Amino acid sequence: MLSKFREQIRERTLRAENCAYKAKTAPSVFRDDFRMLEKHWRILAQHYLLTLEEAERTYAWASRRIDPAPASSPFENGRGEGREAEEDWGR
Repeated sequence: MLSKFREQIRERTLRAENCAYKAKTAPSVFRDDFRMLEKHWRILAQHYLLTLEEAERTYAWASRRIDPAPASSPFENGRGEGREAEEDWGR
């Protein structure tokens, strides 16, 4: 999902750059329109970037909250009898 945001940010930025180029080369009648389009594409790219940054922060926060310790066996009792008890249980 986050890679999709990155791709969309790139796409919006390229569209803004394209509009900036057209604003320089277009007849004067259309320059303001292309400048306005460039501005809006940049605003949209900025919005996507902020959304991506928020998603990354949320993901990092959530992944830190998950306990990475492996689940212990129900036979582990803290007295070193865990593995032997598992083997006896399977017989």
